[in-house]
Amino acid sequence: MATLKEIAEKTGVSTATVSYVMNGTKKMPPETVEKVLKAVEEANYCPDILARMLVTGASKIVYIIITDVMDSFFSAIIRGAENVLTKAGYSLIIGSSDENVFQLENHLRTALGFKVAGLIISPPGSLNKLKIPIGTYNIPIVQVNRRNKIIRSDIVITDNARAVYEVTKNLISLNHRRMSIITGPRSLSTYSERTEGFRKALREHDLLELNRDLLLAGKDSRSETGYNLFAKAFFRPDPPTAIIGGGSAISQGIYQAIIDNGIRVPDDLSFIGYDISTWSFLIRPSLSEISQKSYDMGRIAAELLLEKFKEKETACKVIRLPARIIAGDSIKKIKRPEGVFYESVN
Repeated sequence: MATLKEIAEKTGVSTATVSYVMNGTKKMPPETVEKVLKAVEEANYCPDILARMLVTGASKIVYIIITDVMDSFFSAIIRGAENVLTKAGYSLIIGSSDENVFQLENHLRTALGFKVAGLIISPPGSLNKLKIPIGTYNIPIVQVNRRNKIIRSDIVITDNARAVYEVTKNLISLNHRRMSIITGPRSLSTYSERTEGFRKALREHDLLELNRDLLLAGKDSRSETGYNLFAKAFFRPDPPTAIIGGGSAISQGIYQAIIDNGIRVPDDLSFIGYDISTWSFLIRPSLSEISQKSYDMGRIAAELLLEKFKEKETACKVIRLPARIIAGDSIKKIKRPEGVFYESVN
């Protein structure tokens, strides 16, 4: 593989000139740029990133640590961040924490070893056992999708509470009185916010006590958890007439349980999922959904990080993106019992 020095000798310019052309750090004559780039292409030259870091003391690498790289929701976040950072001349390293603080710690050690320019993190629920004091290394950080108070940083999240609040209000307007929300652990900000939106709507209509036993949270957010909690919610003397899936995998598990138990949607049960578009398009009747703008989440997180690179002392920002509520055919209006009048509270 050709070196920077060999490219310089071949083109008859200095190594500094080749570096200026490659990095775009100094304006060079068009004929020089063309000559150097042609030589680079012919020699299939690849810059030594680690050597450059040792010389300049600066990195053009951003480390993004998400929960699960195989989850299409997080894949869209990565794509949004990558498109912005690549245009700005940065490379992206991707890691999955798998909700494990020790795995997160390993990624952080790698990031520190690479002297990364910045971090984008979707943190696990608890960082109490984290041995690396993440806020003391003077590295710009943006939290995405979730937030943890231990990390002082910019934050890009969905307005989860508002989305579930609006969906629950709609169910109440359709005469639903027994409703359930099934989420992952409430130690994660996403699930606690979604549950709070549900509580708020019920509280405003004096329905919280009637449904308190139907606010269910699992120890994790896997589809199996949604499947198992569905039974706890539905198979009881006074089952709910509607269930809100509080997460993507959770919603998938709930719907699998609905199918396996021969329950008809919406005749027997109304259902609303969270981020289910990767499979819900196959279902009839069409399913109602709360959908997050995951690509935009990653894009904005990267843009905030680039701002931090320019001015590291900027105040921390919290950006809440509105969710998209997609109306399908999986919700039905409940017929009022004879002689019963429901009054909506505005």
